[in-house]
Amino acid sequence: MPTLELHSISKTFATPAGPVPVLDRLSMQVAAEEFVAVIGPSGSGKTTLFNIIAGLERPDAGAVRIDGVDVTGRRGQVAYMPQRDALLPWLSVIENAVLATVVQGGDVAAARREA
Repeated sequence: MPTLELHSISKTFATPAGPVPVLDRLSMQVAAEEFVAVIGPSGSGKTTLFNIIAGLERPDAGAVRIDGVDVTGRRGQVAYMPQRDALLPWLSVIENAVLATVVQGGDVAAARREA
């Protein structure tokens, strides 16, 4: 069973010029410990895809499953770092990755091991 499964994900955005389809029946599976890269030009739907996986946006159609459980539209199941200048440049990659745990007073050693 795949750890992450996207089944027929579709998303269209309404614009003044009319609807803009961004994702059209996208399906994929990611196994545990598998490394996957999502690449494409600006506007191709990468951020929309990650927002759907993270539950920040709902797809117009389709489902997101983690370990076989439908988590479509549910936040708190996954986390990701968007590619933008939101990192603190004076911190290392690991220090940026554990920053939220530091701020929340959590187990920084465990967060460092996971990062």
